[in-house]
Amino acid sequence: MRRENCTQPVLHGKWERDEVEVDGETIGYALYAIDARTESQRIMNARDNTLDGNLNVYIPGHGQTAAAARNLIATTVALSPSKVLWSIDIDPPRGGDPARAEALIKIIRRKVSDELFNGERQGLAGSPFFRVTIFGWSHGAAEAMLAAEKDCDLFQQVVGLCPAGLIERPPYELLWSFILESLRVFWDALPRFDCTVARVLAIGYDILAGVFCDFLRSKSLQRVINDVRWASRKVTDKDYRYDGMVVILFGGKDGVIRWQDVFPACQHPSNIGQFVEEYKKRNFPMVRRLEVRVLEGNHVAPEVNARLYIESAFDLL
Repeated sequence: MRRENCTQPVLHGKWERDEVEVDGETIGYALYAIDARTESQRIMNARDNTLDGNLNVYIPGHGQTAAAARNLIATTVALSPSKVLWSIDIDPPRGGDPARAEALIKIIRRKVSDELFNGERQGLAGSPFFRVTIFGWSHGAAEAMLAAEKDCDLFQQVVGLCPAGLIERPPYELLWSFILESLRVFWDALPRFDCTVARVLAIGYDILAGVFCDFLRSKSLQRVINDVRWASRKVTDKDYRYDGMVVILFGGKDGVIRWQDVFPACQHPSNIGQFVEEYKKRNFPMVRRLEVRVLEGNHVAPEVNARLYIESAFDLL
């Protein structure tokens, strides 16, 4: 398996902690913004009041903080035409993932004019000048798919990396699978004694710290527990109304999000294309195009092998 170089680009991001109201509930969030445009690109974008491509929005996996997946974020910024990415980590709300999806839409629509266009763009509803490609890893992909369905005009493209939300499963089974996968990933990485071990440990630590911070901010153990329940739910079916483009990338050795559970009739990942059209009819009936691939790696592959996953995503898009 091809691995990332240990020397990664230094990200100069801007942190922001704020709140948004959804259905009478105040929901906190952290936004980590990366803007890697050249000065000439900024000048042209300001003149045209647009970006060179879609704004990239990344939703981290369960418990992860906004800047945890530094390789994934840096690679996405480097390969995207716009060179702009917002990573948004939303605290567990009472309303669960549907409330998170509403909050995400409000955050993006509220902030994009001031943050990127000097306050000169207002009233984004229905405006064709601005679109989002939303990336979600694991539980973050389920949140991304919910948000995309709620605002098809805003979210032009959805990329699910080892995505939750494609099958219904018992929360205890998801939790147990995650524990086993964490042990397996660490054990597999340990003999290499390279940067992969460091990234695996860093992601593990960040998840633990993130879950603890979720508890502190929500002041509710029940919400933290419910977050696992939401990650176990299926969010797409024959009534799913999103009509944009969807790319789903599985890890071939992922023990948490198993591609075989989603495509049980497929015997080999290279044959998965034969089953996509029928799967699309039952789960993504309105989407313009659905692309599904099984790549090398386990559940942390989108971070430790970010170039493979992000290059594949942009190629398919």
